[in-house]
Amino acid sequence: MWIRVDLDETPFVIDIRDLDDFGSFKVVASGPEDSFPEAASRLGRLEGDHVFVDVEVLLQIAGDRRSDPLWKEQFDGMANYAQSHGWTDDLGHIRAHVEWSGPAGTGPLRP
Repeated sequence: MWIRVDLDETPFVIDIRDLDDFGSFKVVASGPEDSFPEAASRLGRLEGDHVFVDVEVLLQIAGDRRSDPLWKEQFDGMANYAQSHGWTDDLGHIRAHVEWSGPAGTGPLRP
């Protein structure tokens, strides 16, 4: 799964894509990079080119899927896997690498 952060929208848009892909986790952002720290703070904590995403925030933006017992079991498995590999912080927030793309997820990735 990945979190889309569209900074070109006002207010900016944060949503989740590929909700059933528990094998990868990242944040894909587009728009003005100077607006990203504020968006990242709504997800958790920005640290370098990673966002430590609060699990409760992640479940909130997952919407109705969080009430599906099978999905929640798989989600918990992903969170436990991340924790067992040191990809969480002391609060249990899951580390997500930030990638930059063109407007609304189109175009080449930027460094």
